Amino acid sequence: MKQLLAFIFLFTSITATSQTWSVELRPTLHIPTRDVLDRQLRIGNGIELTGVFSIGKHTDVYGGLIWNRFDTDEDFQELDIEFIQKGFLFGGMVFFKIKEDQRSQFYVRGGLSLMTVESESVEASHNINTDAAVGTHLGFGIKIISLGKWHILPELRYGYSSHKYQDAGVDHFLSFSHISITGAIRRRF
Repeated sequence: MKQLLAFIFLFTSITATSQTWSVELRPTLHIPTRDVLDRQLRIGNGIELTGVFSIGKHTDVYGGLIWNRFDTDEDFQELDIEFIQKGFLFGGMVFFKIKEDQRSQFYVRGGLSLMTVESESVEASHNINTDAAVGTHLGFGIKIISLGKWHILPELRYGYSSHKYQDAGVDHFLSFSHISITGAIRRRF
């Protein structure tokens, strides 16, 4: 908890010296790269709403809300389990150009997420609520200038998180890893 408060203080301090700030809305498709509870997951979806602060010409920091949904790939006769991840997302972005006269900039993004997982199923043993856990994400994208203060940011990202829960007094883990295809709409203020 002390680390989270320190991060919020640092994030607030940065906003006072920032030249610009933006808001991003980012819908996402997740392609799972591992099974969960020994079941294959279907392509998931999610959405992020983040505040972005420019702390330099080529560097941004961001923080906001994240919500993801996955479910198992089962037919009508088998058990269907739905997993909902929700929490917070924090990180930084570094922009760069390959050619000097390039108008749109590429970027690399990396950061942490703090999420819980809730699962829902008709079988009570698969109704799980986990503790909050820290996950990671790393992405590569391009910032396309659209109309003045509006930008589009398509991105390819890898994310991982592992969440602990107890069943009959025994610790178990739900681990998610996925490649995400996403595109943000950013409004600069």
